Amino acid sequence: VSKMAGFERPGWEDVEPVVQNDGPNPVAYISYKHDYAALSDLFRAVMKSKEYSERVLELTGELLDFNPANYSAWQYRRECLDAMNYNLYDELRFSEEKTYDTSKNYQVWYHRRAIVERLGDPSAEIPFISNILLEDAKNYHAWSYRQWLLLTYGQTKNLYDKELDSMHSLLSLDHYNNSAWNHRFFVVSHNESLTDTNVMNREILYAFQWIDKSCHNECPWNYLRGLLRNNDESSSSSYWRFKSFPIIKEKILLM
Repeated sequence: VSKMAGFERPGWEDVEPVVQNDGPNPVAYISYKHDYAALSDLFRAVMKSKEYSERVLELTGELLDFNPANYSAWQYRRECLDAMNYNLYDELRFSEEKTYDTSKNYQVWYHRRAIVERLGDPSAEIPFISNILLEDAKNYHAWSYRQWLLLTYGQTKNLYDKELDSMHSLLSLDHYNNSAWNHRFFVVSHNESLTDTNVMNREILYAFQWIDKSCHNECPWNYLRGLLRNNDESSSSSYWRFKSFPIIKEKILLM
């Protein structure tokens, strides 16, 4: 048993802890919890010796239980996974638990992205993100991660196929969800073409479907503005494309 001022750690007898050195007169001394400080001392020792093992993985997991934003613990955990050829699907399950616990933690999302990149398999990600969004529909980290997935694997893994349906489901729960509107625009503009008349008419009618339910909701109006803005710098046409889609005037006159 490795002893450190009352802290016992079976199986670590061979490791000499490396105590944090803040110098003789630290400007802002941090009073860490005793167990966390002791685990960190062990962690510094294994980083120094470049040990990659099952016990080190367990150690990083314990550190992340104390502090899920510990960048060094996440980074060294990835190095350990690579060195051990660890089952990365098991690591996805580990990161899933951590994400549900701290879904607004930058480090946990970056770690999950790194694991998916190593696997080259994003098949579990959209359902996972959808569950996170059911808990917090405007979670910035989840939306950013979702867009990264689509940009990286959307075409090759057919991830775009059900995105419009998913956004419709979220808007049915809350049609003021600007994040879902923004993502719908992202999907349409990246997977289809805003110069396609059929796509444009479909999306215009979709926006008015929600405007008819609540005409004071700014989200579908802003969505329309995004669709109709002319972003073609080579074009000499008007900045806005309202005249190209008379259906808009028709719908407004009927209101």
